[in-house]
Amino acid sequence: MTLLYVTSNERGAGKTSLCVGLAHLLTKQGKRVTIFKPIGTSDDDPDVAIYQALLSTEVDGWPIISASGAISDDLLGQIKTAAIGVAEDQDVVIVEGSSDISAADAGKLAEALDAKAVVVSRYSSERKAFEFRKWQDAFKGRLLGYVINGVSMYQGTASKSGLLESMANEGMKSLGAVPEDRRLLGVSVNQLSEHLGGEYLADGGDRDSLVEYLMVGGMSLDPGEIYFGIHDNRAVVVRGDRPDIQMAALSATGTTACLVLTNGVKPIGYVQNEAELEEVPLVLVSEGTLGTMENLNSLMEHGRFDHPAKLERFARLMEEHIDVKAIATALEPG
Repeated sequence: MTLLYVTSNERGAGKTSLCVGLAHLLTKQGKRVTIFKPIGTSDDDPDVAIYQALLSTEVDGWPIISASGAISDDLLGQIKTAAIGVAEDQDVVIVEGSSDISAADAGKLAEALDAKAVVVSRYSSERKAFEFRKWQDAFKGRLLGYVINGVSMYQGTASKSGLLESMANEGMKSLGAVPEDRRLLGVSVNQLSEHLGGEYLADGGDRDSLVEYLMVGGMSLDPGEIYFGIHDNRAVVVRGDRPDIQMAALSATGTTACLVLTNGVKPIGYVQNEAELEEVPLVLVSEGTLGTMENLNSLMEHGRFDHPAKLERFARLMEEHIDVKAIATALEPG
């Protein structure tokens, strides 16, 4: 049995995504893999819920709640005890570290667990290689390398000639750079409806499907079917009294995940019947169209890694952009 400790220099860097994606890929290779998050800030840690939803992870006795931000000897002992229970009958245990503890404490924890280590960092054009030196010092020979996450399509060349090149010059091993992907920012229809306080007008449709794009009806000079067909997996926000736009959204190529009908106006029967035939959920909200879009601004920014479609997409990105083979080889026993 081998342990891998995954940490980052900040929250939101992509630790959970990497842990779950790696567990998924190693499981596909025939390994028995589980995830363990030793330190949490509350009993209902959202990352633990993600492990359970996407990997059916059994949780017993962890995470250990700690608000101090430091690893005491007592806490270290509790973590080691919990890790022993988690590791039973497993080939690999992936340990998601806390971004709230120091690099030195992270190194102490990895040493106590006899774990290899990977550091995840969110890409920024302002980030410099020397910022990672603390991890080199903390993990020493346990460090397998760094994963740079969230490189936008416009920064790919700059990241290679800038941060990644400077890391290589400093003797820091990059395991890969993962590009941004729209699907990973998506939310489900249910999450969107709950955020808006919406009301479903029918029982049909996939309320768990992902919304990747928000589109507003009546905001384009192009014919509706062409305009809506630009983006797939779209939620269309439209006034409830515009059946022409609603039908265009339902008829456009690609997938309309849902229609959000504003101003509290229900659609005419023909539109509702068509939506039921196409299995498109209809969400009724009392707010106007502009107010609804303002309410949705914050929703897409806080999408979590909590959907099977996100796991499949991120796992594919890992296979394409991360040296998963090097990580898997390093985790082989002996």
